[in-house]
Amino acid sequence: MINEIVKHIKSKIAQHTHLFDISTQDVVAVTRNNVIRVAGLNGEYTLSGGVLGVASAGCINDTYLFDNGWVETDCYFGDAEVSHNIKARNLNVGHAFKREIALEAIIDTKVGNSIVAYIGGAKNLNKQDKSSKSEDMTLKVVYTIGVMFKIEVGQMQELGCTDFDKLFINSVIGARKAGTTLLAFSNVADRFYAGDSYVVDMEFSYIDTMFMGQAFIEGLKHFDATIGGLTI
Repeated sequence: MINEIVKHIKSKIAQHTHLFDISTQDVVAVTRNNVIRVAGLNGEYTLSGGVLGVASAGCINDTYLFDNGWVETDCYFGDAEVSHNIKARNLNVGHAFKREIALEAIIDTKVGNSIVAYIGGAKNLNKQDKSSKSEDMTLKVVYTIGVMFKIEVGQMQELGCTDFDKLFINSVIGARKAGTTLLAFSNVADRFYAGDSYVVDMEFSYIDTMFMGQAFIEGLKHFDATIGGLTI
């Protein structure tokens, strides 16, 4: 899930500000069917500047992993080639295994504006014990995710003194993967200064569903084994 969150943040924050950019370049993207082609791009880039057309602008303004200037998407852009003058950007957004590691990265004075997502706690939401084979083997877990936003104090005016919380929150909420709820905002955990930069630490959460019995069976498929009356 953390990779999906980082990708979501890059895609959303890039549509509203350039302050977290590491690099940016003007490119021409050619769309057709479900493919985007941008000559010379290899690796991950966040695209911005796409406008409404056959497909939603959000279909182009996203983060993609290009292979030799080509990427297949989940969107349909029409059966005719269309050229788009857009920007391909790299953003300073990363992730850490825990808050302490994220904090070390954020307070590093050699690093400028940046965003770091980190994994928080996990809590079992189930209220009943699993006591027999007839019991539901589904486990629901609520995960806490933290995201630290670091921005130079003098640049905060570009975001608006009362609007940066809105921007930060909206760049995170909505991220999800198969089997989870949407990421929801919980609270602002902390605000502090790191050198000449301001940092806001926000907490989010989502619920993941784990099908324990099915996961157990799937894990044994490559073994020649029988469990009770069940042949794997």
